[in-house]
Amino acid sequence: MLAAVPGWAQRTIFSPSITLDGVYTDNVQYVGMTEGGPGCEAGPPCPGESDASARLGLTLALRREGAKVATGVRYVGFLERYKEFTFLDHDEHSAAVELGSLPGGRSSFGFTASYSMGQIQGNPAGSHSVDLYLSERTERRAYGSALRYDRQVSGLWSLGTTGWFSEARFEAVPGESEGSSAAAVEDRVEYGAALSVHREMSARGGIGWEYSFTRFDLEQSGREDVHTVVTRFDRRLGPNGSFSATVGAFERREAQDSADTAEAGGSNVELRVGIGLGRTGKRVTMSVNADRLASPGGALLGTSTDTMLGFTMANRNPVRWSWSVASRYGLREPNLPDQQDVRTISAGATLERGWHDETALRFSVTAVRQLSGEHRLQELAQMLGGISNGTLQSAREILALAEDQTKS
Repeated sequence: MLAAVPGWAQRTIFSPSITLDGVYTDNVQYVGMTEGGPGCEAGPPCPGESDASARLGLTLALRREGAKVATGVRYVGFLERYKEFTFLDHDEHSAAVELGSLPGGRSSFGFTASYSMGQIQGNPAGSHSVDLYLSERTERRAYGSALRYDRQVSGLWSLGTTGWFSEARFEAVPGESEGSSAAAVEDRVEYGAALSVHREMSARGGIGWEYSFTRFDLEQSGREDVHTVVTRFDRRLGPNGSFSATVGAFERREAQDSADTAEAGGSNVELRVGIGLGRTGKRVTMSVNADRLASPGGALLGTSTDTMLGFTMANRNPVRWSWSVASRYGLREPNLPDQQDVRTISAGATLERGWHDETALRFSVTAVRQLSGEHRLQELAQMLGGISNGTLQSAREILALAEDQTKS
């Protein structure tokens, strides 16, 4: 039997999971409710078409921790087959790789890279801009990477640098009818870098300052540069809670190489604010986040200023029962002069019952409503129920090896 050697132990954690779900969706094409649109020639209200589907999924997660560095690889994929809308049959894949230093030492670094391909929208717990606002169903491909380095320069002061890149591409779904296409979305690239300084004010919290530069490069709407300066406050609320606040401003500088941005012209300065509150109890974890920031605009045309409020809650260390709830409000204020504001409200819940540490039954429900002014743009409700193998165990060590590095 292998024994762990303190300070020298290495550990490999492999967490696989297989799921089989039945899904009911009341708007499988995510069609809009605008008068004259597909299925809405007579005017709103214009309900979308509903359908049922079967979904077979696979998750593979591998993490290896050494003395100072941890690496991880995660893959999630599934096949979905519809009862009526068979042209929507598709597969989805996402993969992520991470490399980073473990806590301890005066410096730390982290690198992540990810890829995803799919059609599913409406995740109320999603935080990426492409997830925030519904658009008609498209084939979506997203790429992303980020690199971070932090250095403790003294007992109170630390420096941090970050660089990132992301790209999103959209294509019409094969077999989709005319008028329901990728025309209302556009491909986009985002990249940027940030430099931050932080000072510990006490054992409970500190203050920091950050400057960041971001460039949004959109296929049709052109380029936009964003310069952001903020002050951040953070405070620990006892042993299990945290609070953070961000206040500052960002300046948009629009490129003059497209008709839309040329009409807007120049630059403008807007308020940047954010608040985060987290609590980890013995049985429940909870987080509340609010942000107002410059955004690449999601999947819709043009960039935007997004105001978001999100809430998540889940039970901690589940033994038999596992549950989570999430809700989100988003306001999209477009940067193009001919577009209206868009609001989205979403909520979701998941309940899971496990047996024998490996098999579980689960049920989840999601609802999304998207509006512009007093008009409903899109609505989506989805129910999912199924069985999974390894879901509860994915939070535990399935394979743990302790290796004595003193051995030859």
